[in-house]
Amino acid sequence: MAAIEAEKAQEREKTKRAAQEEEDEGIVDSQPLAQDLWETQVLKCFKAPHLPSMEKLTHWNT
Repeated sequence: MAAIEAEKAQEREKTKRAAQEEEDEGIVDSQPLAQDLWETQVLKCFKAPHLPSMEKLTHWNT
């Protein structure tokens, strides 16, 4: 009986992993530039612009 339960749990885990891998592949296919953007080198002289934060706005602090 325990062997059957272990086999069922193993099958569920395989199904879950297969679904996760399929979902991950779908994301990569729908966003083909995402990996290229992560791999792109940024110039050493590049400085990111300073962006204002939302914390200073009073209507967000209530």
